Amino acid sequence: MSDPVSRDPSIESPRASFSALPSDTIIVSDTSDEEPPLPARVTAEINAPHPPISPRTAGQILVQNADNTAVIRDIGLSLRATGERREVQSSRPLCEAQRRAAALQLSLLAKEEELRQLQERLREVEVPEGFERNDGRVALTCPTSTGALVTPAWIRWAGDGRVEMRAGREAGEPTYVDELILSPDYSRPPPEPLPVWFRDLLYGADGGFHILAKAARALPDWAAYAEVVRYRREQTTLRHLQYDLEELQAKVDASRTRLDDCRHRMEAAELPLQLRGLQGRSALFAGEFTRPQTARRGRGLPYRPSPRQARLPAAGASG
Repeated sequence: MSDPVSRDPSIESPRASFSALPSDTIIVSDTSDEEPPLPARVTAEINAPHPPISPRTAGQILVQNADNTAVIRDIGLSLRATGERREVQSSRPLCEAQRRAAALQLSLLAKEEELRQLQERLREVEVPEGFERNDGRVALTCPTSTGALVTPAWIRWAGDGRVEMRAGREAGEPTYVDELILSPDYSRPPPEPLPVWFRDLLYGADGGFHILAKAARALPDWAAYAEVVRYRREQTTLRHLQYDLEELQAKVDASRTRLDDCRHRMEAAELPLQLRGLQGRSALFAGEFTRPQTARRGRGLPYRPSPRQARLPAAGASG
């Protein structure tokens, strides 16, 4: 907007002309980065003896009143008011920033004090002998004296895939033992089968297995090492059971062979012919004896006569 002074050639008194300028020429309004003042402040500044003016307006007035010292003095005082006004406006964000910084400093001091108190409480609880700090190695929980379940602060490897834990909240806490088990993430796609190289180390000789176990022991999660050791232990147990089963099966087969040999010898010696006088008596005991067959019994179970059969006299005994 052009300055009214430049359009009014009838100005006679520099002081009167400066005082008669419209309000929009003396309020600082040509700076886009300036916050608008409050209405009360605007009114006070307009009514002041030397209201603030923008540098552009001051320059236009000075061009037309270069020889008028009174106008120059008034312009200087108005420019000083402009500087003071801008200083006040610029100091507001600074004061707000300082206030927020002070509040953050107080919050930081409170957090540091809280941290110091927690550290003092931890120092009061001595590290149990043989235990070490958890640091995320075990994701299990154990109860405190109040019954709350918390992640243990102290852990110790117990062997056989188990871990000893203490909550670490107070002195004299009991020790809890739990089994370490990997927790798969079932939200992910189905996993791939164990690769050949991994199975070779897991199933193979002790040397390869020890390399695998040592590498698993170095992982942050103790459950990984527990699963590797557990698999090896269960594999060894299964192998021993298979050996025992094969041994029992061999004994069963040998017993059957001996039974067959006995039957063949009785047939070859014509023992039924020698005892043909008992042929009529066989009907008296029909159903008493069960034929030596295994169809009605579990495979490999030995034949055991009933109590009534055990009371009968042996063949050839005097009656």
